[in-house]
Amino acid sequence: MPTTVEIIETQMGETKLDHAKKCVQMHSLAQHFTKQIAAKVQKDGNKEAYGEMFRYNRPKVELNLTSYSSLFRKG
Repeated sequence: MPTTVEIIETQMGETKLDHAKKCVQMHSLAQHFTKQIAAKVQKDGNKEAYGEMFRYNRPKVELNLTSYSSLFRKG
């Protein structure tokens, strides 16, 4: 079974650093999207119709891309 690093590099054709950057961008997008939806529901007064809104909270851990990419090193 291929490792995560092998899948990222061979099947996806990305470097580990590019993959890490993409993950950070997607987390940011997800957080922004959920905030927009929650604000629109509250503004329109539809909270009862939609119920409790999903909240996407970014972890409080700071992680730079260099240390993140080191997680993918073999050995």
